[in-house]
Amino acid sequence: MANNETRYEIIRDLPGENTIVHKKKRGRRFVFWCIFTCAVFVICDFILLLFFGKIWFVNPMKKEYHIMGINVSSEQGKIAWDAIAMQNIDFAFIRATEGKSLVDTNFRENFDNAYASQIDAAPLHDLTFSSSGAEQAEAFIKAVGDKKDRQLPPVVQIRLYGKYVAVPPKRQEVADILKDFCQKIKDKYGCAPIIMTDEKLYEKYIFGDYSDSKLCIRSVYSKPNDENQSFMFWLYNPKTRLNGCETDEYMDKITILKSENEYYDMLF
Repeated sequence: MANNETRYEIIRDLPGENTIVHKKKRGRRFVFWCIFTCAVFVICDFILLLFFGKIWFVNPMKKEYHIMGINVSSEQGKIAWDAIAMQNIDFAFIRATEGKSLVDTNFRENFDNAYASQIDAAPLHDLTFSSSGAEQAEAFIKAVGDKKDRQLPPVVQIRLYGKYVAVPPKRQEVADILKDFCQKIKDKYGCAPIIMTDEKLYEKYIFGDYSDSKLCIRSVYSKPNDENQSFMFWLYNPKTRLNGCETDEYMDKITILKSENEYYDMLF
């Protein structure tokens, strides 16, 4: 009798089928949560790297895209242009004016020092929709002055801001301003300005007109269609930082979509 009781206790204490299944499920859940936790950390790291500009969606390599540039303003503070030139930067769009009255406080220093550092400089104007193109062109010409030798054409940036983000202006409203601005610039400097905008605004406001202007297209997720003969520049990364800038503000990184000869032909 004692032997039977002992044998029954041993059998009772052995893990049954339900116990084994339960342990397997618990093991699978543990593996799942380990994988899930690791995935969350990887995704969070990726998002942080994107946010701080350490990695980006597209990254044209210098060996394929030989000419690289930046877009800067007073937001970068004082810039050591010799240090910028040592980081494989060949040209710079330098903000000069906005609208009919705002002049960038660092424009003249940036423009002259970039030129002195053998960086091809282009003065940039931010177009607004609250004043005429002629008035804005006059303000731009006054701030920039006469052209320098081997200078890139002026740049005019088309973007939506303030109330125009929610209610964009009509194509004709933009055309009335932009065409007057371009004509004044052409009369003064002998060349049409480079127009900088994104793909959506290109379709909305630029497509079909301004055939004498080269374009700088903002496209941060993929390469724009370089079969379009007007697409000369590609702004591919708005979260670039370089050594030599007083502040940590991001700047735009730009390359060219056409041949080097076409780029150098633009210098006047």
